Amino acid sequence: MSIRRISFVLFFSLTSVLLLKGGSIKKVENVISQRTGLDSVIFYGKILEQTTEKVIPSATIQVISINDREIIDRLSSDQEGRFQMRKVLSDSILLKISHVGYDSLDFFLKTSSISKEPLIIKLFQKSRTIDEVSIVLKAPIVEEKDGKLIYNVDETNNSNSFTADELLRKVPYVSVDFDGEVKLRGSSSVKVFINDKPSTLIAGSVSDALKLVPASMIKRVEVITNPGAKYDAEGTVGIINIITKRELKGINAFVNVSAGSIGNANIAAGGGISNTKFSSNVSLTSNYYRNKIHSELERNSYGDQTQYLFQESDIRAIGRSYGANLSSSYNFSHKNILSAGIQVNDVNNDRYEDISFWSSVKGVGTGANSRSIDNKIKKPVYSLHLDHNLKLKGDNHTLISSIILSSLDDNNHYFLNQDRAYDDRSFNLQKRKELSAQIDYSKPLSKRINLELGMKYIGRAFNSSSLMSAFDNASQSFELMDSSLNEMDYDQQIISVYNSYNVSLGKGFLSNTGLRYERTINDGRVDRLHSFENDFRNLLPSLSFVKSFGKTKQSIRLSYNQRLQRPGITFLNPFINRADVNNVRYGNPNLKPEKSHQIEVAYSNFSVNKLFFTLSPFFTIVNNSIQEKRDVGSDGSTSVTFQNIGKSKSLGGNIYFSYQDSKFSIAPNLNIFYRKLSSDAYSNKGLTMNASIFASAKFSKGFSLELYSNYNTREINLQGYSDALSYSMIGVKKNIINKSSSISLSMLQPFHKNVKLYTEVSGYNFNQNSTIIAPIRQLRLSFRYQFGKIKKSAKQDDSDVIEDKNAGGTAIPVN
Repeated sequence: MSIRRISFVLFFSLTSVLLLKGGSIKKVENVISQRTGLDSVIFYGKILEQTTEKVIPSATIQVISINDREIIDRLSSDQEGRFQMRKVLSDSILLKISHVGYDSLDFFLKTSSISKEPLIIKLFQKSRTIDEVSIVLKAPIVEEKDGKLIYNVDETNNSNSFTADELLRKVPYVSVDFDGEVKLRGSSSVKVFINDKPSTLIAGSVSDALKLVPASMIKRVEVITNPGAKYDAEGTVGIINIITKRELKGINAFVNVSAGSIGNANIAAGGGISNTKFSSNVSLTSNYYRNKIHSELERNSYGDQTQYLFQESDIRAIGRSYGANLSSSYNFSHKNILSAGIQVNDVNNDRYEDISFWSSVKGVGTGANSRSIDNKIKKPVYSLHLDHNLKLKGDNHTLISSIILSSLDDNNHYFLNQDRAYDDRSFNLQKRKELSAQIDYSKPLSKRINLELGMKYIGRAFNSSSLMSAFDNASQSFELMDSSLNEMDYDQQIISVYNSYNVSLGKGFLSNTGLRYERTINDGRVDRLHSFENDFRNLLPSLSFVKSFGKTKQSIRLSYNQRLQRPGITFLNPFINRADVNNVRYGNPNLKPEKSHQIEVAYSNFSVNKLFFTLSPFFTIVNNSIQEKRDVGSDGSTSVTFQNIGKSKSLGGNIYFSYQDSKFSIAPNLNIFYRKLSSDAYSNKGLTMNASIFASAKFSKGFSLELYSNYNTREINLQGYSDALSYSMIGVKKNIINKSSSISLSMLQPFHKNVKLYTEVSGYNFNQNSTIIAPIRQLRLSFRYQFGKIKKSAKQDDSDVIEDKNAGGTAIPVN
């Protein structure tokens, strides 16, 4: 408790409110950027009249710093309408352009991405009336900034049809398997954030959480393979950060409805209101899915006697999930922002399974059996957050504080019926509560050095209780099985501090060096009789060096870091799931965190117009690796649990290329690596590849076409492998109702009606193979309607296009 009190005192004492006056920002009317080149100035351009394209002399251009709203410089266009600026700038700026008889214009510019090419700016005469402004993103599909690979979702034309888990299949480095498990470079030890924050629902199930996020609500996906010291150390292979659409000023709302031919449906609606001081956004989501799965399993086990098992299962899975999110922020000034939010989700999964199996011992059949299992999972979740962003004196001088309180209940029940009578039933109730408090401070120490430091506290409390009842034929009732009683209380505290420096070394060299210290204190009790405690201290360095090659938009980055992966509740929970008596599963409360070392080299090239290329080889070692372990007992049944028994080594790389213009884009991607897994008892190795290609085209009258295909070779694990898997999609989209709405039609898996996944596993006394078959081809229809007057917020990045619906013009900032 003392640690928590200290965290709260620090949080509130360091985030005292500083009231400063902020200014308002007008909308961008119309700008068209065309690019050629000069080297002698920071930026330059020409001002023209919109209709006649005549030059506008003596126009006034004010250059204003976004951070402190101070006027940096005042420019004026000459008799040819030309202007230029030679001053060295920092951070983002606002250009206020005005002239008598013309509508004034506000234009946001990010100085870190200013090119040497001119701005051709066109102003409207004042007689023109502008009713409404809408936003159309004009960013590249994929770009790299600040060590992040950024996938801009709005550049994919048919994103309305997808949920987030399906969308992630398009993102470089990322793969999503048949069960919805998200992997980064072939590993599931990845941390997933939503809007820079971990989600409690994601902690319980990444797949369930992502099904509640429609792709149409996502602005971009950030992949961070070498996070710096300021990031939590969890996630041995990196972080996937999903950024949703926000920061729009005005009044806006949307409705998105999607339905598929095999029973999937998703509904999302939301809206917001915002001005220079206050903003509030709300969203509601509902997702429904159903699926039919047929599986076959064949196992031979050896020991005192040879046993054989053949099992077939037919599964009907039905899932329903609901979510609500409310977030608000208040700007005391442009330097002092307080925001808060609440998120509520409810996930319900029903799984009905009919199992039939035949077994033999020493070649003699023991008979056929059948079972029916009704498995119900319910996960209510809520999360509250409070954030304070305080900009202190000077550029990049900030103090950011955050508190998150969350709760997750995971109720798992199953009822088992055999020979027309309930044979047994089981209940497992899990509760998880988490509190985190965080402070991040940033300050420039000089023109070349920027300091970052901070601290964070995480407190987690987990409780699991389970019991099983067996049907007694004599009493014709369920009798509690004392041996099945199982309780676990698990408390975890994580205290971390970090310090890092961003240094400009000159001649295009930048470095980021940091050190993060994390202490993990675990206190657990099993069945109130056995207790365990452990205390882990980790000092985790991170290093990154970047070389930019002049103004050619090429860079090369060398980085190294250490990361952790603490076992999740699913891995720790000792609850024994006997729903399938031939395949029993349970967790291991004695698991320790795994630790990784990763070296990466990344080369990026934006120098050729409309083209982007990146190449990133990497080498990763994971010690104390958490691996799934299977054993077959003397009764012929398999027990599945987790142990720290492995070491994983991966050597590979990613190659990504994209071409994009105003009408057409294509982006092939190849992720390939060689992995070796080893332990005292087992070892496995092999080459794994993920290849994908994405293409889209825009046509007249608001039509667009999108194609996507992905292929994964077989994946290895410590005791076997799973077969190759492919995924394809073709979709067409039509903008309607003055481009404010759209309708999309997509075909998923047009070349395969079913997915067929083969898996092989072996141990010292058994070998097993299994096959899963499920329908996957589907036709999906989606409709999106959005309305309201919206414009860009000052905090939004400058990769956006602003469109005047009356004039049909565009504003394309330099990027």
